[in-house]
Amino acid sequence: MSKLDRCHNCGWAESRDPNAGRTGPQIAQRGGVAYWRGVQTCGSVWCCPVCQAKIRNGRAIEISEFTAEWIRRGGEVYMVTLTAPHDLGMALSLLMVLISNAFTSVIAGGAWVKLRDQLGIAGCIRALEVTYGENGWHPHLHVLVYCRDPLDAAGLAAFTLHFQRKWDRFVTKAGYRAPSAQHGVRVERCYNGGGAADYICKTQDGRNPGNEMARSDMKTSRDGHRMPFDILAAAGTGERAELELWWEYEQATFRRRCITWSPVLRELRQEWLNAEDKTDDELAAPEVDGEVVTQVTAGAIRRITCIPGLRARLLDAWETGGLDGLAAVAARHGFVLLPGLAGRPPVLCPARKRRAADATLDTLSDGMVTGGRGNTQMSLI
Repeated sequence: MSKLDRCHNCGWAESRDPNAGRTGPQIAQRGGVAYWRGVQTCGSVWCCPVCQAKIRNGRAIEISEFTAEWIRRGGEVYMVTLTAPHDLGMALSLLMVLISNAFTSVIAGGAWVKLRDQLGIAGCIRALEVTYGENGWHPHLHVLVYCRDPLDAAGLAAFTLHFQRKWDRFVTKAGYRAPSAQHGVRVERCYNGGGAADYICKTQDGRNPGNEMARSDMKTSRDGHRMPFDILAAAGTGERAELELWWEYEQATFRRRCITWSPVLRELRQEWLNAEDKTDDELAAPEVDGEVVTQVTAGAIRRITCIPGLRARLLDAWETGGLDGLAAVAARHGFVLLPGLAGRPPVLCPARKRRAADATLDTLSDGMVTGGRGNTQMSLI
């Protein structure tokens, strides 16, 4: 259903990574759980259910570890949530531009520089999140603000007032209603929960700030608002209106950054934690180490792509029945499992290739392939 080419190929086409060192897609297992490897990843933090989870998990770890270290060194961290008024029918792309520009106005100008120096604000990490509710698209910002020293009551009041005034002023000048006094700008303090050695920093209600900032994929619908993948799930049932919403979401988030660090904070993270920066593609690319149980030909992966749900059913079949189960499910869909040469894993290929493969099989000394749970013997289909 996606209009993004990279999402089309994610998990389906053969990996283009020159360092992969593999000859094509594979089914592997670790601890009895099967998974695909040797396939392309799109690296989309917005639109891919698989890549998003890996990317956001990596970002959540980065944020949590740095936040814990910051507090351990005596600093304080504040979480600021920023929202703007929106109505049903408003274009998501325009609302996202509004949110982005409004935040830029908050941290720009002489007033911000003066406040930053006065309160010892080192920088911030901001994450953009999108939901959808009865009033349409609801993009909003989660911002972690890092202060070098604890703020007293006067400092916290000045901090909150600056955000409220600058945020409200930009939004209203842009032609929108004034932000809600209750929800437009909210400020919470992040607390160290359990000690810096645990690298866990929690807010007052026990949420991990890394996950709160980065892992919107873990959140569920609340207060009538749906997460983007809720929309995708509804679109998958054939609802055209939901599909249109998903396409709008894809286009509005295309090439837009999701999580942004202030340069000062990123430099401190590298210095304190000896951590290297990774791109979204790098976070999405790593694969689980495990045992390869089946090699899959390029022709087979192209045909599997055309059969909805088969990619997952093949994994389920191996988990419940080993190679016997995998072969049985593959046969029902026009595939055959052939033994590998020189002790290599068996090969899954389209059944139409069987005749060409028979000549090769005739040269084998054993026409059986060992595999499956219990190391049982499986006859070729």
